[in-house]
Amino acid sequence: MKIIKYAFAFAPLSLLPACNHPLETNLSAPTLLQNQTFQFANTVENRSHAYVLAQQYARDNLIKRGYRHADEGQLYVTITLSERDAASSVSVQKDQGEEIISESSDDVFLKFCEDNVIKLSLKIYNIRDGSLHYEGAAAQRRCDINQNNSIRYLTSVALSNLLPQR
Repeated sequence: MKIIKYAFAFAPLSLLPACNHPLETNLSAPTLLQNQTFQFANTVENRSHAYVLAQQYARDNLIKRGYRHADEGQLYVTITLSERDAASSVSVQKDQGEEIISESSDDVFLKFCEDNVIKLSLKIYNIRDGSLHYEGAAAQRRCDINQNNSIRYLTSVALSNLLPQR
């Protein structure tokens, strides 16, 4: 009888994975950048609210780490942001055929809603020679993506291996 009580008590917890999924990351090794000033790539003319948020959170995060934002910064920061439904996959055409770069992930048992995947990629280049100094990406799959909270979290994770200035 005691086992049955515990089973009923923990049954709702077993449903949590249906709407919450692990965060996917791809990060550079822990990196300390020698150049202390940065600027953002302004390649998107009609920036979405989500992109503006990502840029704001990246700026705030970099400043907290001791880097300074400047119009003529020595580091060049690019941000890529995408959102798609989890049932879709993304592929590119290569010389030898098609290559899937993002698998569909519609394999959740007891799914109660349509999942979305939001992905943020951030790269930091040396503006003088174009060399890549840092790269971070994070993706989150959820039913109820709160854009503001997700972008704040993804930006923080994407920059998590960038060491603070001393």
